[in-house]
Amino acid sequence: MYFDGDERKYEQWEIKFLGYMRLQKLKDTILPSETPPDVNKNEEAFAELIQFLDDRSLSLVMRDAVDDGRKALTILRNHYAGKGKPRIISLYTELTSVQPAALPRMDRLIIFARWRPCTPCLGHVPAEFFNTFKCCVLLL
Repeated sequence: MYFDGDERKYEQWEIKFLGYMRLQKLKDTILPSETPPDVNKNEEAFAELIQFLDDRSLSLVMRDAVDDGRKALTILRNHYAGKGKPRIISLYTELTSVQPAALPRMDRLIIFARWRPCTPCLGHVPAEFFNTFKCCVLLL
């Protein structure tokens, strides 16, 4: 039930994890609610949660949600299942991990034809990104 940081698998992992937390009688503690959680149970929920996270995911929660299982789960949800800036960063990370020399030219074109950032987004993408895929970007 280890979460490897792959955002495509986050929702399935969360369902499994919440099932596990139910067996531990901590599910109601970790789920968002208007009532504050029991402090001891919330700390236990955090301790259980971090056992199943990769280093990248742990680094997301270890400073902002120490001993706060509810807040930690919220941070993970916002990062992996959110629709905002973290998704753009995830897309950038995924695209930069592609090895262009290993792909045929047509595959490179298809990857970049699907990713057409708006002008404001281009300001946040490092120049190395375009230098790596210069031939692909110029062909679009």
